[in-house]
Amino acid sequence: MTSNESTELRAGCLFTESSEEAIRDAVSVVRSGDSLNPSVWPNGARVAVAITFDVDHEFPVYKLDPALLSLGEYGATTGLPRILSLLKRHEIPATFFVPGMTQRLHPQTIPGILAEGRHEIGLHGWVHERAPELRDRAEEFKMISQAVEVLTEASGGVKPIGHRAPNAAISEHTLELLEQHGVLYDSTLSGRDEPHELLLRGKKSKLIEIPMSWENTDYIFLHNDEFWQGSLPWPEAVLDCYKSDFDVAYSERTIFNLTLHPQVIGRRSRIVILEKLLGYIKSKEDVWFATLGQIAEYVKK
Repeated sequence: MTSNESTELRAGCLFTESSEEAIRDAVSVVRSGDSLNPSVWPNGARVAVAITFDVDHEFPVYKLDPALLSLGEYGATTGLPRILSLLKRHEIPATFFVPGMTQRLHPQTIPGILAEGRHEIGLHGWVHERAPELRDRAEEFKMISQAVEVLTEASGGVKPIGHRAPNAAISEHTLELLEQHGVLYDSTLSGRDEPHELLLRGKKSKLIEIPMSWENTDYIFLHNDEFWQGSLPWPEAVLDCYKSDFDVAYSERTIFNLTLHPQVIGRRSRIVILEKLLGYIKSKEDVWFATLGQIAEYVKK
């Protein structure tokens, strides 16, 4: 048995251990703190709506298969321009989480996103790496630092203040390293529906968490490759899921955080449901469309 297999076996069997201390230690690395949901959103809005994109392009694929890589390349050539055009028509801001190597391979990515002056750039790893599988804390620190440097340069000197982990996977060090880099918020975890504080090893973090939800993504429903088989290939069914989630967020006066990918939602039959969803949300009164950074700054007060 390899060391990795041993670690996985121990993790899988952790909750059968007799030591309550070991169990408490394991689950306390990162926990949800108090809610930061405000009593009112800007201008009396009932709900804050964040449309976000993980601009992975080629990097969800971890083998050099030209056919698989072309699925991600579609996000750069076609999906992202189509999305930016849609957002421009609707005059809606969005947050785009960009891996450092995405910007290196496609230098027009961040300048193209920022051209309208309303969107936000956030961290999304260096090469869409899985943080728990990196060698150590030092390697993870280096990859975050590289990504911050590349995104800051491409953004005209503006440092990213937000982060979403590639594969929604964080290590026991990730959030502490983000604090060291001056990041304001993370949008990876799913412990609550609304913005909230984070507890790292029992202590309040400087980071704000704006949670994501797998039910509000496109990958698990609409994308098909050798790793992912979309469970709801009929786009209208996915639209119903998104609308229902928004309706509950609206009634609870909290946030609706949609997590999309240009190579998925940017496809012709998929972009249609995004346009329908934006139209549906805009038909409601008292909706605040905002970047995650704007939401984090607001709840920080």
